[in-house]
Amino acid sequence: MTEPILEVENLHVEFHTHEGVVKAVNGLSYKVMPGQTLGIVGESGSGKSVSSMAVMDLLPKPPAIIKPGSSIKIMGKEVTGLSPQELRHYRGNVMSMIFQDPMTCLNPYRRIDKQMIEAQVYHQGSTKTEALKKAQEMLEYVHIPDALTRLKAYPHELSGGMRQRVMIAMALTCDPKLIFADEPTTALDVTVQAQIMKLFKEIQEKFKTAIVLISHDLGVISTQCDEIVVMYAGQVMERGTPEDIFENPKHPYTMALKRSIPELYPDENESKTLYTIPGLPPNLMKLGDGCPFAPRCENVIDSCTEGIIPNINVKENHEARCSLLKDN
Repeated sequence: MTEPILEVENLHVEFHTHEGVVKAVNGLSYKVMPGQTLGIVGESGSGKSVSSMAVMDLLPKPPAIIKPGSSIKIMGKEVTGLSPQELRHYRGNVMSMIFQDPMTCLNPYRRIDKQMIEAQVYHQGSTKTEALKKAQEMLEYVHIPDALTRLKAYPHELSGGMRQRVMIAMALTCDPKLIFADEPTTALDVTVQAQIMKLFKEIQEKFKTAIVLISHDLGVISTQCDEIVVMYAGQVMERGTPEDIFENPKHPYTMALKRSIPELYPDENESKTLYTIPGLPPNLMKLGDGCPFAPRCENVIDSCTEGIIPNINVKENHEARCSLLKDN
């Protein structure tokens, strides 16, 4: 049986602040298989980005703490107890990350070539000549015209879509087996978004790279992913294939997210007002028992606020954490 590239089990991440303990991720579990695209979707503050930063060991410690009992396995090896020096072996060589805003991630004072060769020289021991050649090849692969000239450019001289392609090329330079893509199409127009998503498909076909796609855009998630994890308040509310999540959702939060998508051809008898989920996300310093979505749920029952809500298997590879399923 093929071994997962990444296996996260019972991940808990907290931030210890002057105001209290923020429970950002609460028992997250998932697996990523070779060549798979896993989508993680949810509102802002649901723990999507924090969980990926925890896996990459990019959270500042303190205030961030990965609680004992959390497990992160990379290619079968437990890494939660490794030193920062040991974890650097996995960053770049095994895992890379494409951050949300390339304009703030790229150093505005350094040319593109200087930024693209760093990881190769550090992680793979490449010479500058070898690294520059690989950087040019990767820019050409992500469809940046006149790559040699672009290498000499500063970030502000490139368009938003081109900067995002540079970030993707940079992530590919060390031939990682897994890429985290954190909101990779934010602030890009629809045409460029489609081009970036198509590029991810090409990357998987050519390099067999697994991708964890983090997004609040359900349209992007539905067309790109093999499996989808729906997160809320640091927990998994539902997990399944795109068909399960979009055609047969079982958790009220998933249903509410789906209702929030504008329809291209709305029913004439339905309200033209765009649906919004009532209420506000919970205070992560004051999470109580039961389902964190209960205060906003239109179908809440007494058992929703009592104890730990178990995962219910709807069918093979489709599960949801909802008391309504348990009581049925």
